[in-house]
Amino acid sequence: MIVVDDDEYWDFVVGVREDPILWVKQDKYYVGDLVSWLGTTYRCKSEHYPATGQPPGVSSWAWNVRWEVVQGFYHVGDQVSRHKWNYTCIADHVPSEENRPSDGTGSWGSFWEKEVILPNNFYVDSGVSHHKTFTGTMFDGLDHLKGETVHILANGCVLQPRTVDGQGRIFFNQPDDPQTFTSLVAGLPYESVLEPMALEAGMENGTSVAREKRIHEVVIYFHESGGCKVADRKTGAYEALPFRTADMIADQAAPLFTGPYVHTLESRHDMEASFVLKQDLPLPMTVLAVVPKWNIYGDQG
Repeated sequence: MIVVDDDEYWDFVVGVREDPILWVKQDKYYVGDLVSWLGTTYRCKSEHYPATGQPPGVSSWAWNVRWEVVQGFYHVGDQVSRHKWNYTCIADHVPSEENRPSDGTGSWGSFWEKEVILPNNFYVDSGVSHHKTFTGTMFDGLDHLKGETVHILANGCVLQPRTVDGQGRIFFNQPDDPQTFTSLVAGLPYESVLEPMALEAGMENGTSVAREKRIHEVVIYFHESGGCKVADRKTGAYEALPFRTADMIADQAAPLFTGPYVHTLESRHDMEASFVLKQDLPLPMTVLAVVPKWNIYGDQG
């Protein structure tokens, strides 16, 4: 597999010949000339007169003094990146200006397939993603996670975690699993935790630091979020906020939520009164602000 960052590879087509030409014993080669020889493309590094038996890449002479390899041969399955898009080679070929991957016109579509990793639905660690429609009960490519339990987001819906087998595969054989997939993300889970500092408020007769407090409600302002759990302390019992309403279709992804969410907090009296928000699903959680409502009691004796 060949992975190239952005335009580092494709810069070679700027200011030089439009296409590589076959290496021949011509009058003279100039700096920047491109030639193709035995499936490899070379760029001329210094002006010179070619000699019989001295094409680029032949080990019998110091060809790399005059030539540098631009790119050899692209094979099916090779991948490159250009202008933040990913492309997979679908036909063996020698690269040229006409077949370089692009979002413009030309014959590149006969050699490359355009892919994109969506930036707003990859919330796993060491995971893989697939964004082409397919039908089946098995997904592979998780060889680096053999024996690990992975979280899965399929068609925008969270599926039950499952273990990767010894061949890097996961199977979709549980009752709620879909059989047709338009997108799939699978990888190791991680938790995002938001825990603010303990409450402190000024009072007429002093500070509230040494007084017992209880937070009984929080108003959470979300932006395009797909899940959240709330507790009164980090080791407490978390309650999942229901983002799905009764009118939503059960086997379709719920839309991301934006706006205020009012939640009654099951909490206790404590001088260190606080709350914790947690996301442990492969979905986004963006919190813009949290407004707590609390009561302050007398000094703790």
